[in-house]
Amino acid sequence: MDSKRVRNNSRNSIISFKADHNNYLRPPSSNRLTWATIIEFGNSGFNVYRQEKNAAGELVNKIQVNPGLISAQPEAKWGATYTFEDSTAMLGNTYHYSVEDVDSNGEKTLQEDFIAEAKPNEPLPAACLLCGVQDQALNDSIFFVRNSVDQTVKQVGETCKGCDIEAMAIHPFTNEIYLGSGDDAFGHPKGHLYKLDPNTGELRAIGSTGFEDISGLAFDDHGKLWVWAKGQGLATLETDTGTGKLELPSTVELADLTWDATYQVLYGVIGKELWSYAPANGKVNKVCGGLPPKTEAVKVLPSSILPEGLVLLGSHHNKKLELQAYEIATCTPRKEFNFAIGYDDVEGLAMPLAACGR
Repeated sequence: MDSKRVRNNSRNSIISFKADHNNYLRPPSSNRLTWATIIEFGNSGFNVYRQEKNAAGELVNKIQVNPGLISAQPEAKWGATYTFEDSTAMLGNTYHYSVEDVDSNGEKTLQEDFIAEAKPNEPLPAACLLCGVQDQALNDSIFFVRNSVDQTVKQVGETCKGCDIEAMAIHPFTNEIYLGSGDDAFGHPKGHLYKLDPNTGELRAIGSTGFEDISGLAFDDHGKLWVWAKGQGLATLETDTGTGKLELPSTVELADLTWDATYQVLYGVIGKELWSYAPANGKVNKVCGGLPPKTEAVKVLPSSILPEGLVLLGSHHNKKLELQAYEIATCTPRKEFNFAIGYDDVEGLAMPLAACGR
């Protein structure tokens, strides 16, 4: 990737432009373009163009990649940041992008000085990425991604001081990562719903859930977000506002939630116990005991990663720095399926289902 930063003399001054493909969760044949303005005067919006180099090193085959004008932001007089996803990029090709601003009179200014190269990554095999959040000290949060193909673990962004992120889930259609905070948050709101930028680790606040302590998040196959609020019960959340609706009042302090492979049963963990809830009939059952002490994360994974009938668990102060596999029917450990991750206090786990082919 290469990006240039210069000033230009057009009425709308763009100060930076870049193109990249650093997002594990983005489709493999896709490039994200980002540019920022320092001032906008009478600006209607932007167009983005793409070119390739021929054998002689010349830029050729210039095309516009945005189907319609990318509208200027309403409050962008003193500058704004824009992004556009080029989902038409062909896997393995290297492209050169430039951006054009269009004013209210239709006058166009092509920012030729802003040419950024980007090449889509080779695709990772299906069902290969597991996301997690590690609890550091009382309320600091570390986000990580584990590649199930080569078993490497990568931290995403910096440690989020005082965030107290206790729960994580990935939307089944968009692959967006949602997070929930607990009641030990300091300098950040408690019981809040967030989105996580998988490139930078930056949190974007969505809104208050109306609950004090979010300990578990799980999307069903329709894209509805279920949440466990400690001391209050099972609820659903609006993903655009964070607003919560209590579905099953309960004082039980479950530590995390996950759907089974058929999306008919919700599993929850508390201490050494695994519980189940079937929304269709309202039945709540204790499945078994015997889990690791202070189990705090639970996830059913695609069968290509973890055999059906097993759950993956994260526990408090796990000295082996691993996630542990347990068989639901017998509640016995299956150590041959444990995941080494290098973290000892995983609070939440999630996997991009759309990329896993479940």
